[in-house]
Amino acid sequence: MKHYYAGHNGYGINVSFLCGAYGWSVKRFDNKSDRNSWVDQYLCNDNGNVVSQALTRAQATIILGAGEWVDFDGWLINKKNDPRG
Repeated sequence: MKHYYAGHNGYGINVSFLCGAYGWSVKRFDNKSDRNSWVDQYLCNDNGNVVSQALTRAQATIILGAGEWVDFDGWLINKKNDPRG
């Protein structure tokens, strides 16, 4: 099944995920419509900074790292970083 990804960075999307993924979190969606609705809903923070965007799988991999990803409180994390063991 194809998945769609969205990224969120509380510091703003101008913080590059190519420089260590500082502040980035990733969500996975089953369809593009749900992903786009989520991005639209959480596009800006209270200060008007753009903090969410659609991501490709390649961009999500840069943020999360290679390997298996698991859901943790609604966000994706790399399984090797899972605090649940």
